Amino acid sequence: MRLVRFAVRGFKNLVNEVVLDELGPFEVLHGENNVGKSNLLQAIDLFFALMESLALQMDVAGGSLARGRAVQRDEDGRRTLTWLIADEALNRPYRISELYSIDVGTEIVLEAGIQLSDDDLARVGVAPEHRNLDIRAVVPLPVADGVVPRVSYRLEAGLTLSALEPSALGSLLASGFMAFLNTRGRTFSLVDTFRRVVTSRLANESGNELRRTLPQDLQLELYDCKESVEPGLFLRWELFARAMNSLGPIVGDGQFVITFNRAQGRATLALQRGRVRIPIDSMGSGVQQYASLVARVLLANSSIVAIEEPELNLHYELQLKLRDALREMVASGTGPQQILVASHSPAFEATETFFAMSRGPDGPVVTRRPVHEAVTFLHLEGVQLPTERGAYGYVSREGLLRLSEAARAALGVSSGGGVVVRKRADHPYVEILTNEQALEELGMAEPAS
Repeated sequence: MRLVRFAVRGFKNLVNEVVLDELGPFEVLHGENNVGKSNLLQAIDLFFALMESLALQMDVAGGSLARGRAVQRDEDGRRTLTWLIADEALNRPYRISELYSIDVGTEIVLEAGIQLSDDDLARVGVAPEHRNLDIRAVVPLPVADGVVPRVSYRLEAGLTLSALEPSALGSLLASGFMAFLNTRGRTFSLVDTFRRVVTSRLANESGNELRRTLPQDLQLELYDCKESVEPGLFLRWELFARAMNSLGPIVGDGQFVITFNRAQGRATLALQRGRVRIPIDSMGSGVQQYASLVARVLLANSSIVAIEEPELNLHYELQLKLRDALREMVASGTGPQQILVASHSPAFEATETFFAMSRGPDGPVVTRRPVHEAVTFLHLEGVQLPTERGAYGYVSREGLLRLSEAARAALGVSSGGGVVVRKRADHPYVEILTNEQALEELGMAEPAS
């Protein structure tokens, strides 16, 4: 299951409709701070939270509506369901009443085009040619007892509503949205800037563990995956191990392993180098951050994963490694079927286009732009876009010059050093020299001792 279209209005600062269209397996959203990128991802999270809530109130076996809360009716050629949900009952760390557009007082409208997988369709008994599901969720202003959302749906490709009875819808919602019946765990997971999956599972992490970049529960899950006889779990460990072992140029020789101490009941991810094992907690914060993101995306056990600003605290090389790891997850068939990234970095470009979010006269606007415009849109003029081997270098808005490993090696400053940028009179380009090379050309180099 993955999103092919999503639209929202009336949600926080997204007063007017904002649309993500023709969504592929891997998409990147760029935009300035405070423009609404996080709100857009949270709106997607709200949509799936509402679907989970509705599915929980469906009697899957008989198609009846549990506790009589939901009402079915035909409306404008669509099947519509209405039910009551308490403000705090979304199994999320937020309340619905906090999500309406400030000072506007309008309902929230969420529309999603969903492409169902063969497994989803097999559970419901619907033919593969009817794999596109269109769902519209309307969240009116709260009433005394809570909120009464309305969800309407239809299947595309000419399937009549009568062919999808309430029992089938209940089964579909259960198979796609109910966490305890969905073998993938949940349909959608949002990894926020604190590197935590936004679900009630946060309550299970102690204060000390929340301060760890790679908490113990994640390391235990990684160990369980490695030791599992189930291919779906073991393959996740293999994906994780490949992503970590790709860091050889950064962490040095060795292979990442996961161990378990039965006496302490603790698992430890470590880099094994000969007879020495270096725990992940003893490694650099960037490597820990990378490991945490890869683990959380894989272990979220979700069809769709959104990540906020994955570049935080990561060197550009690590960003490129992370992009490649995320792309491999989607392509593997073992990880998420779709990944959405909200970022300020051009490192995560993986397709021909990106989504650009900007401020318009009536609120945020999202447009799809060609990838070669990403650097200009991000105000990183001078950056050469990432290729399969990564960017050749860039100049930040503050004037910081970043060069590739090959360029640093050619200059003899692999570990860093001073450089001089020189404009030549015989062509329109500039040259980069080390301080020593510049002094030598000026005849000011110190004589060798």
